[in-house]
Amino acid sequence: MRVQVGGESTAAIQLDTGTVQGLVLSPLLFDLFINALLRLLDSTGISHKVRNAPEWNHQAFADDLSLYTENTDDANTLLRLVQQFQDWSGLKISTKKSLATGALYGREARRGRTIANVTARRAKARTAKSRGLTAACEGDEAFAPGEQDLQVEGAVHTIQGNTTKVMCKTCGTVKESHHFYATDPDRCCRQCATSWSPKDIEYEGVRLKTTPGRCTTRLLGIHQSMWLDSSAQRRKVIDGAIEVASYLRKNEDLRIDQALEVVSMCLPPLFSFSAPLIRWPEAHFKILTAVRLRAYKNAWNIDCSTAACLLTFPRENGGLQVKLPLVTLFDSMWGNIERCHQFDDGTRQVMRLTYQEALTDNACSNLLELQKEAGLLSWNKAGENKFTFACYLANKLEIEVVWEPFNEYIIYSTPNITLATLSIKAGLQVRV
Repeated sequence: MRVQVGGESTAAIQLDTGTVQGLVLSPLLFDLFINALLRLLDSTGISHKVRNAPEWNHQAFADDLSLYTENTDDANTLLRLVQQFQDWSGLKISTKKSLATGALYGREARRGRTIANVTARRAKARTAKSRGLTAACEGDEAFAPGEQDLQVEGAVHTIQGNTTKVMCKTCGTVKESHHFYATDPDRCCRQCATSWSPKDIEYEGVRLKTTPGRCTTRLLGIHQSMWLDSSAQRRKVIDGAIEVASYLRKNEDLRIDQALEVVSMCLPPLFSFSAPLIRWPEAHFKILTAVRLRAYKNAWNIDCSTAACLLTFPRENGGLQVKLPLVTLFDSMWGNIERCHQFDDGTRQVMRLTYQEALTDNACSNLLELQKEAGLLSWNKAGENKFTFACYLANKLEIEVVWEPFNEYIIYSTPNITLATLSIKAGLQVRV
């Protein structure tokens, strides 16, 4: 291939597999190639078929690609197209890093959960009966009324005290023993054992590794399950922040400016990447904020018992005014919303539905009203909707966001591809 710069072409560049690492053109060249694959996948008409959701069959971020289909036949169809693209472009797909996972939604999912819960209750009743703790006290003259209550209460305490807790190796949830099959050596809970898992999905004749939908996997850089359980990603962010704080505690020979540089280069990027894509319960966010403050205290070589207001107060009031996770979360949330609004793809469609849902649920007509209403909600309640939560953060930081999203009559709200199409039809000269 050749690259044309200023009307002149460079010498021939031979690309075997991938692009040259470190070259400034590498990301752009990769995008040009990978977009051909994404358009090819769009042309199939295959979709995930989830109700009340925009239809698409893939999501991509950098060199990560996730395919979404309704069944295994459609999945194999898309994978055959990926194989054709691989043969044409020379970009190699790593089957060792690839896997297949899935989840049932709707009626079948509710049916599976019901069966698992009923089976677990029956197993619990059999366990209690075998221990002799289901003594029929009703109508027994040997028990006085008050004494009978004490016996039942004592039986309950005995059951709770003797019940062992087991962690499911699939979903990672700690449950009581009656939620597991006694003959299961892998200790998979009944709910995960009854959940659907895809089979017979192949790439280049090799069957892909299958992971249950409730198991945490890395989807486009985010550690979560198909049920959007992102507790593993939150744990990863908090552990990373603790590691930075511990490093600064152990390396007291660093100058203050060097230590502050470590904090600014490590902690905000660690959090901001996944911040707008997962939910952060208030309790977990307080832990992350406490760890960030501890890291700043270690960087400034001040005692851990020092009041946090010294770090958080504005500089004009005598504080250090450090950047807290709340500010990082605000920047990331609104940045992600703007990005989804800018491009005419599935993320824009989802964000538009999210915005309409936020206005309807809070009885608002525009974004300014939504910001005022969001300030009256709790952290966890506002977090149920991305737009509502972004407005909640703006209200909490006393920032007023003046914007009219998804207005088709405003150029800023029009997708880039629509503007480019109109410019071509009008014969306008566009300088790139």
